[in-house]
Amino acid sequence: MKKILLAAPLTLSLMACDDNSTPSEKINDTVLREIIENQELTGDPSTGRNIPDIVSPVAQLGMDLFYSKSLGGDQDSACVTCHHPVLGGGDNLSLPIGTESDSPDLLGVGRNNLTAENNPEGGPPVPRNAPTTFNTALWDQVLFHDGRVESLDKLVTKNGSGSAGIRTPNSTDINTADPLAGRNLVHAQARFPVTSREEMKGFAHDAYSDQQIREFLAGRLGAMVMLVQQMMIH
Repeated sequence: MKKILLAAPLTLSLMACDDNSTPSEKINDTVLREIIENQELTGDPSTGRNIPDIVSPVAQLGMDLFYSKSLGGDQDSACVTCHHPVLGGGDNLSLPIGTESDSPDLLGVGRNNLTAENNPEGGPPVPRNAPTTFNTALWDQVLFHDGRVESLDKLVTKNGSGSAGIRTPNSTDINTADPLAGRNLVHAQARFPVTSREEMKGFAHDAYSDQQIREFLAGRLGAMVMLVQQMMIH
C-alpha cells in the first residue's frame, strides 16, 4: 500500500534549514528524492482508492439526487442547497438555511428563513457551518464536524469500508457499527441530512424517525419513477 505524502510537516522541517545551517544539517534534493522513493510517497491522496468514475451510472444517479429537492421532506431543499460546487462545496453562509426558506431556489447570501409573521413555527438555521463536500472520498476516519459518522477501523484509503464497520447516530453505542450505515463514510453520511428537520427533513415530519423518513422519501422517489414510466408507455 502506498503512503500518502503529508506535505505540510515535511515542508516546515525543510524550511527550518536556513542559510545558517551546516551542510550536514541540510537535506539536498538527492537525499529528499531517496526518502520519497523509499517511503513510496506519492503526493496524491487518491492513490489506491476505489473511487467511482463520475460517468458511471451510480455516480450519475447520485448527482441527480444531490440536485433534487425530492429528498427534502417538504421538497424545499436539496443536498446542493448547502453544498454547491460553485460555492466551494458549501453555501457561503455562516449558518446554513436548509428547510423553510423564504426563497427556496436561492442559494448563498440572501437565503433566509420564512419570517415569523408568515411562519410563527419556523425553525432556526442549521446550527453548524456547512462543510465542503469536496474530496469527501479521501477521508478515512470521520465525517461531520463532530465526527458522529466514524470508521471504527480507520484504515488508510478505505473511506470507512473496512470490516469493523461505521458508527453513526443510529448506532446502539459509540463502539458499535450501524448495520445500515452503508459501504463507506460518504454513503453513511448521506443518510443523515434527510433526517435533520433544519437541513432537509422539515418540521412537518417531526413524527417520523430517522428510518421512517428515509423510507418515506424512498417511497416518494419510487412513485415518481413509476409515474415517469407510465408516461413513457402512453
